[in-house]
Amino acid sequence: MKKTKRTLLRLSVPKKNERGPVAFEQILASLHGLLSEEIKKTSDESISFEIVQIDGRIYFYVAVPSH
Repeated sequence: MKKTKRTLLRLSVPKKNERGPVAFEQILASLHGLLSEEIKKTSDESISFEIVQIDGRIYFYVAVPSH
């Protein structure tokens, strides 16, 4: 399996955002669109989404291919 260089992103949505959970839903939809349909068909590149709890706080991380 070929190793792909990745970039790690930490995502955050302000607690008092006007759109509620829909704001984070839009972030996830955007991440889904990062890989073009052609890449999805011909490559094994992927996006990894992680939810982490540290000292009672929740963090969202995404590892994406570096281009």
